[in-house]
Amino acid sequence: MEDNTRGGISAAVLKNIAVVSMVIDHLTMGVYGTFRESGLQYLYNDDIYSVGRLIGRLAFVIYAYLIGQGSIFTSDVKKYMLRLSALAIISEVPFDLAVTGNAVDHSYQNVFFTLLLGVLAIEVYRSVDKNFVRLAIILLILMGAFLLRTDYGAGGVALILLLYIFRSRKKAMIFSFLFFLVLLSLCSALKAIVFDTAGRWFAQDFTFLFWKYLSYNLQMEVAGIVALPLIFVYNGNKGRQLPKTFYYLFYPIHLLMIAVIAAYIRN
Repeated sequence: MEDNTRGGISAAVLKNIAVVSMVIDHLTMGVYGTFRESGLQYLYNDDIYSVGRLIGRLAFVIYAYLIGQGSIFTSDVKKYMLRLSALAIISEVPFDLAVTGNAVDHSYQNVFFTLLLGVLAIEVYRSVDKNFVRLAIILLILMGAFLLRTDYGAGGVALILLLYIFRSRKKAMIFSFLFFLVLLSLCSALKAIVFDTAGRWFAQDFTFLFWKYLSYNLQMEVAGIVALPLIFVYNGNKGRQLPKTFYYLFYPIHLLMIAVIAAYIRN
């Protein structure tokens, strides 16, 4: 049984904070952001937009931590990964509609592909004994996230794995987050060259793009570090959670609703 007298916050509280953060982020990007492109420009304000996006940075860090916890406590990792796979596939069209307005867009895949690859990396870390083989497979998983262009990409998968490895070491988790910002910036710069310019330019341009994305991440994604103090007071309890299906189905349903509202505003 759970020790409900233990201090701190439960997994349910963390999940609910992440859900609220995610919804604010997606509403800001998918709905409020469309005001700039419609006849509602007078309602749009850059500062409000930035605040909404900053609040949204907490969501992925919390999910990255909880997905590792889920892989520990699940009774069947394979079924856990199958559920993530199904949700990633189901969510892709709503995600594309909410982000790009198109039903199919291969340039950017939803976050559940990232979470799935993160669990796969954790499973490799736990089950493969030889260090070289383990590292090689994990690097292939990171490359897969980069090539698939999943949300947060290789940086996101790395953060999931590192928060799992250092789950009981607070300082290491902070450094893991800082490493995530650097890797995210590196991958963003590399992605711009590989996919946007087909590798026509590199060297000096890569350096410029890296510092550009690092500057952005230090202004925007760094807000995700606020999630770490919440994670640090996680007490290991599940807490009073909503039905599991709610957390799974809420993601594609809320994206679809945002896509419909955004389309209405544009038209």
